[in-house]
Formats: sequence, structure tokens, C-alpha cells
Amino acid sequence: MGQWLFLATLGPVQEFIAAARRTRDLWFGSWWLSELSRVAAATVRENGGKLIFPGTDPAQAGQSSFANKILAVLDRDPAELGERVQQAVAERQAQLWVDAQARIKGRLADEPALAQIQDLPEVYWAAVPLPDHSAYAEARRAVEALMAARKATRDFAPVTWGDAVPKSSIDGQRESVIPEDAYPQGLGDPQRRSKIDALYEQYRAGPAERLSGVDLLKRHARPESMQPSFSSTADVAVRTLLRRLETLDRSVAQQAWQTYLHALKTLAGTARLAEERARREAHWLLEHYDGGLLLESRVGELFDDDAQARQQALAALADFYRAVRCDRPQPYYAILVADGDRMGATIDNQSSMEAHQDLSQRQSHFAQAARAIVQNHDGSLVYAGGDDVLALLPLHTVLQCARELHRRFEEIINPPGQPPRFTDGHGAPPTLSVGIAIVHYIEPLGDALALARAAERVAKRVPDKNALAITLSKRSGADITVQGRWGELDTRLEQFVILHRLDALPDGAAFQLRDLAERLTPKQGQPTLPSQAALAEAKRIIGRKQPRRGQDEKLADATRQAIYSALAAGHGHALATIRVVADELIVARLLASAADLAGLPLQGA
Repeated sequence: MGQWLFLATLGPVQEFIAAARRTRDLWFGSWWLSELSRVAAATVRENGGKLIFPGTDPAQAGQSSFANKILAVLDRDPAELGERVQQAVAERQAQLWVDAQARIKGRLADEPALAQIQDLPEVYWAAVPLPDHSAYAEARRAVEALMAARKATRDFAPVTWGDAVPKSSIDGQRESVIPEDAYPQGLGDPQRRSKIDALYEQYRAGPAERLSGVDLLKRHARPESMQPSFSSTADVAVRTLLRRLETLDRSVAQQAWQTYLHALKTLAGTARLAEERARREAHWLLEHYDGGLLLESRVGELFDDDAQARQQALAALADFYRAVRCDRPQPYYAILVADGDRMGATIDNQSSMEAHQDLSQRQSHFAQAARAIVQNHDGSLVYAGGDDVLALLPLHTVLQCARELHRRFEEIINPPGQPPRFTDGHGAPPTLSVGIAIVHYIEPLGDALALARAAERVAKRVPDKNALAITLSKRSGADITVQGRWGELDTRLEQFVILHRLDALPDGAAFQLRDLAERLTPKQGQPTLPSQAALAEAKRIIGRKQPRRGQDEKLADATRQAIYSALAAGHGHALATIRVVADELIVARLLASAADLAGLPLQGA
């Protein structure tokens, strides 16, 4: 038997990962897919397959994420290997479910739960003959086409677990497997409090959460080789404040925290407050408590049925902020999604298996680097595999983190100072585009992730890509999205952040510019105000205020000139450019507020 080019893919992917209410769900969805992909890759290698993609050795993966696609060269029957891969994935899935069941203390509808678990993994494989290595590029395109055809003719079978019970409140598709009598029956249920406590203790479920077997797998299964922490979105949002507290007298902050924590335990009870523990890695101030306890709205949720206790808890929180003499953090955080540009075309342009293997290894190197970059910027990495990155970040580091990811991607794929080793068929090297969504911590996680992926798509639509897009979604008003190429948009945002931090812009200037553009831009036809007149009015709005800090006047002048340059750089009528600059100033204002609270040094543009 000659050689074969073997391709396997695993799923479900985005819809499964996005079906998450807590960061734990989101993280596990990514880890689960990566783990099953690692098992599939290991099975291919153990059976003599030579891995081309991914470029990571599955036996030495550590905490590295695995892409859900395995490409290998075989000297054996691909059908037999395909069955072994499917069997290995099914066995690992069963093992994870057994592990999860051991941690679930309450009763379950066992048969539907098991059926849902067994039905979850989707493993597809395809193979084509590889007559010799000179035919590699053609064979790879053929096996990709065969895989696409296989997925288009996927097998569908009727579900076996359907029943007249509520659907999962997370994915809305699978039936809940937690007995209905475990939930409180309305506000008047005399056992309401004890049932709510039991739901969390036994299932890690909220009082309104109906969970399927798959949801419970996400909540309870745990990797054997690691002890992951699952910081909440609220915890990520308050890291801006924590960064500032690190620079102050720690003893003052620790004393204020202990006083506040004592008040919460007295009001809520130690057992109830324990739900806020073990959600994050050990911290010098918070220990293992969730940082969301420093947000007023999060504290209010602890006492939703006791108004007096809520008021007392909020008063204790106010005492904490008075003691540490810091402003309260914005309740916003960022979700970052990064993806390589032209990667498919670059792979298509590799004529040999060895070149493709080299590219795969560089992608794996980038994924490892991405983990360190996110951690160094106080973020929480959800996934880094191949050229994909998904992470949660506080606002004071998100722009710098995105920029560092972009820089390292290009350095690793095509090291500087050398002719580009990897390009597409037109000679263009791959780049990294990044989408960022800035959202309120209370926003449903699935919706927030969808916003980040939408921002990534906006970045991908920038001509020639190599772009950044940021969507700001506040609790009131329409979403704002800014987009542009790396080296342009990020530079302007950085300059605008400086201008805001210098207090060198009139209050509300960005919103006045936006209002100017909206009022004078007709829904149909051309604006009646001449372009130069609109530009002059915009400059008048911006120039009405001088910086307060005299030593920074030079820096303020330079950054103000950056705004003027941005206003003059647009094509067409000035009102369109004014609207773009106004949106960028609004995004920069929130980033500047976070930088101020974090106590970051003010650096020149």
C-alpha cells in the first residue's frame, strides 16, 4: 500500500464554545475541543502517521491548545486509522463525563445526559493517495475538497433523549437533565433559599439555569494535569483597579479589604460568600475571592432578596474605596479575537510537505508566545492554537496586548531582516487581524463573544487586512465600532488616549463632533455645509481647551495636531471623517479612564 494524505477535523466549534454563561463554560468549551484534537493527533502519530499540522507534538503539548484539524501522511489503511481516531475520541469523551459525574452531587436524568454526551463530538476524516512528495500540494487541495464534500453530506440521526422538560438555558437545544423538583417553585417557595444553595453546591447551577448533560460537562469536567482558574468577567474588569492598588500601600488596601470582607460575611453568611471563592488564582489582596465583589452591581446581586442587607453591604464597599482613596473601576472588560490573514492562501502556496510542516511549527510557536503575552498583560487566555487567539483582558492593557500579539505573529512567521519565507501566491506575507469587543461584565458571555467575532470580521474587511477593529458596547446608546490598519488606528488611539489623559480636550468634545456629523449629514443627497466649513468647526470644538498640566503642553500640542491630521486625512466630505474621528475619541476616552485608574505612566506618542 502506498502513502496517503489523511485529514481529520473535530467539532462542533464556534457554536459549542460560544454557548457559555460563565467564563468556566467558555474556557472548558475551548479546552474540550483542543483536548479531543490532541487525542486525535496522538492516535494518528501512535499509528505511524507523520503529522504535518498541527506543528505541536501531542505528547509534549503541556498547556498548549490544539487546532481542531489534523493533517498527516500515512503508510497504512486510512479507513482503519479513521475508525481508531473516532474510537479514541469517544473514549476520551466518556472519560471526561465519568470525571464530571464524580463531581456532580445531585440526581440526574442519567440516560438522556449520557446520550447527549455521546452525541456531542463530531469527527470527520478524509484521505487521498499521495503518489510521491512532489504531488503534495495537489494532494492537499484534493483532500481539503473531499473533506468539504464529506461535511456537506454529514449524517443526521434523530435524537434519543427528547422529553417534555425545559430546554437548556445555555444553548436552548438540549433538554435539561436536572430534576425540576430541585428548583424553587416561585418566590413563595418556603424552601427557596435552601434549594438555591443546593443547586449551586450540587450542580454549580443558578436558580434559573436549566442545564443539559453537555452544560454539566462544561461545569464539572476538569483536566487531570492542570488546575485551571476561571476568573469571572467582573474580575477581569476590576483588574484595572487592582493594578493601581499594587502601586499603593498594600497594608492599607489589605486592612480595608479584610474589613469589607468581614462585613460581607456577617451580612451574607460565610457559606453564601464561599460561592465567590476559588474563582481566581491566589491574589495578594483578594486571596481566592472574585474581584467582582469590588463592583457595586455585583454586590447587589448577593442580596437580591434583602434590601437592608444590600444597603449595608454597599455602605461597607463605599468605606473600602474611601480607605484606599481610589476611584471605582468601570464595569467593562475586553474580549480579544485574533486570526491570521491569508493563512489559507499561504498554505496553498507551499509546494512541499516540509514547507507546510515548517509553517505549522511556526504557528505553534506563536500560539505558545500568545499565552505568555496575554498573561503578561494581566489577561485570561481562553484559547491559543495555530494563528487563532481568544482572550479576556482589562481595559488598561488590551490595546498594548493586541499590538504585541500582532508584532510577535509577524516576527515568528517571517523573522525580520530576512526575505519573507512564507507568502501567498502574490508575494504577500500573512499578517494578524484583531477584533476587540469592550462590553459590560454583566452582558451575556455568548453575546459578548459574538460582538468580538463581529469586530474581527470588520477588521477582516479592511482592504489588505492587517487590521484592528474595536467595538464599544455600552449599556446605553448604540454600539460604536472603529477600524483601521495596524500602525494607523492603534497609533491614533494611543495619541487620543494621551490627549484625554492630559485633559486637553473639552468635556464632551467627541460627542459634539459626533453630533455635528449626524446633524449635518442628510439621509439622502450631499451635505449642504461645505467640507472646509465642517472641518473648521471640528477644529474649533477641539481647540477650545488647553491642557491643565503645563509641563505636558508640548505633548498635548503634538497629539492635538494628530487629531487635526486625522480630520484632514479622510477622503470625500469632511463630515464622514469627523464621524470616524469622533468614534475613535469616544473609544480612546474609555481607554484613557482605565489607564488613569491603573496609574499607568503617561508616555509620549
